[in-house]
Amino acid sequence: MSQGHRFNVLWLEDHVEFIKEYEDELKKQLDAAVFHAESYTKAVSLLGEKHFDLFVLDIELEGERFTGIQFADLVRSSASYINAPILFVSMHSHFSYRIIAQYRNCSFLKKPFEKTDFVLQCGVLLNVGDCLLQYHQSSMITIPITKQIQIEINPQNISYIEINRGELSIQYIDGRLEKVLCSSGAFKALLRTIENDKCVLKQIHRSVIVNINQIKDIEIQKNTGLVWLFSDSIPKPLGNRYREKISSIIHGIKEGSNG
Repeated sequence: MSQGHRFNVLWLEDHVEFIKEYEDELKKQLDAAVFHAESYTKAVSLLGEKHFDLFVLDIELEGERFTGIQFADLVRSSASYINAPILFVSMHSHFSYRIIAQYRNCSFLKKPFEKTDFVLQCGVLLNVGDCLLQYHQSSMITIPITKQIQIEINPQNISYIEINRGELSIQYIDGRLEKVLCSSGAFKALLRTIENDKCVLKQIHRSVIVNINQIKDIEIQKNTGLVWLFSDSIPKPLGNRYREKISSIIHGIKEGSNG
């Protein structure tokens, strides 16, 4: 704990101007002192000077041969930080799957992000009670399987949801697969639940919903399309009428392949 502040946060970010407004919000909302490192070398130096309660790490560092992921490995190699909370940030959401698979006690935010989302994620990782309550109340969605049965899921943990002949398949990022028989209106009720623009679940086909953060690649042809997910070797169909819903993802993947 820092003198005069509840938490110490080390933020590795190569664009200094990006941090300021978020830094002020962390101080105000979480009573956190933010220590900024614009390079891997500076972050290593700070690591030897203070104890930190949270690490915010930009994955890609301009002009650096090291990445935020490599710094995370360094952090976790220390007995003092073996389970330290880490928030990874990047413009490319495909990093989220690697991070989830490799690290514990971490989270991921895709740039650009809202200040409220950033503070909430930091608060959850720091085990701040109000943030934990807000996160768990807002993140869970309810699926009415039948008139008598409902299940709750966290969209962030889902890879895809698919319905086939009255059977709802829920594929989780960690590999679990749940299959449940459902009533005829269950899938439509789920679609109404995820209409919120901030929900990571988006419909890509009349019978398929995917987590947009789990999209690895998209193939577009004249009348057909395929969506490849990190956690599945078989692509999902992309219907023409649903392309607009994930147009920003398609654009981002094209930009990445051209860059």
